[in-house]
Amino acid sequence: MKLTTRLSVWAFAIVTLSAGAVATARPASAAAPANNNFANAEVLANSGSIVRSNVGADGQANEPAPVTGDAVATIWFRWVSTSNHRAIVDTIGSDIDTVLAVYDVPSGPVSLGTLNEVASDDDGFGCDTQSLVQFDAIAGRTYWIQIDSWDPADKSPNLHLQWNNVRGDPPANDDIADASVVAPSPGLTINGITDEATAEIDQFEDETATNTVWYRFPVLTNDVASFSIVSSSSDNVFDYAPYHALTVFTGSAADQLTYEDATSTGDSPVSANLVAGQTVWLQVISYPCEQGGFTVTMTSESDAVTTQYDQIEYDLLVTAAVSVGLTPEQLQHDSVGIIEFIYGIAGVTGPIAIDPPAGGTVSLASQWPAAERPVLNALTSKWVGLTDAESQKYATGIVIFLLSLS
Repeated sequence: MKLTTRLSVWAFAIVTLSAGAVATARPASAAAPANNNFANAEVLANSGSIVRSNVGADGQANEPAPVTGDAVATIWFRWVSTSNHRAIVDTIGSDIDTVLAVYDVPSGPVSLGTLNEVASDDDGFGCDTQSLVQFDAIAGRTYWIQIDSWDPADKSPNLHLQWNNVRGDPPANDDIADASVVAPSPGLTINGITDEATAEIDQFEDETATNTVWYRFPVLTNDVASFSIVSSSSDNVFDYAPYHALTVFTGSAADQLTYEDATSTGDSPVSANLVAGQTVWLQVISYPCEQGGFTVTMTSESDAVTTQYDQIEYDLLVTAAVSVGLTPEQLQHDSVGIIEFIYGIAGVTGPIAIDPPAGGTVSLASQWPAAERPVLNALTSKWVGLTDAESQKYATGIVIFLLSLS
């Protein structure tokens, strides 16, 4: 918590006049910046980064100060949005504790008294004592940006202002509509990054979120799963340690999500009840100063999730299943019967030596009740060297191959 009291501070020089006699004198004031007053706000280009000074600045009568309640050393800027989009303005890089606010005047005359606060911030978004705001900019609308010192005694010639900048291309899964599809394995691990990611307008975004990426996967069978997230140890482009939050949603479509739970780096995992036929949507959030790499992990509490395929194998399984109107789980199950049937027609009776498939196993409990297990056992008995789980995966691979030839 900041303990500095916001009081007017005057510095006095002690001047010796004669032996035993002193007098106080106020030093000459620095000239106020040209954009100290609202009426003289500096006009900004569409986007950019600049360094300005508030040395010699003060506040105006009736000047708004939504964070501190008292404008003490403000400088003003004026910016016109050229499109409807999420805009970000920040003072990252400044060498004093800043306060930042953005205003507009939707209609009527423009003056200090008619300003409408759009967004304001002191120390938010993981940027220490610098400030950052984001807002939904409207094409053609004028916005006024106000920078102030939090401490009246602190003024600086090194105030940084960045506005409406795009530092690089956002990740491919930046928007919920482009969520990356991942294979729902019991040991699901997702490695990603939030650098250059953005937030969407009118989506399932926390109002403070500025960097978000999305993932999704289909739920193949009823299950209870837990999710956790950790951030990478390396610093990001702003030299702050990355920090992320994870939100878990379920739903059939991107516009029909139900919030399940949320966790953050260093916090305990969260659980969600998964229902077959649903889709899980994972949203990873970071602040601009805390963007960077992360790892999301899912563990299945009931071991009912049906696959441990790698991503390429799983994509093939899903594609093949869709082509014949089955779920991936159904195709896995039915493949064993299909291969058993083929062997029966071919008159194969003896064992067939075969190398186990490289990597990946499947959970059998939810797919093979006791009455059906002999079918799988019979196939496994023919394929020397395979477990039941490996037989199921191998049979599925054969059927996928046959489907690709049809």
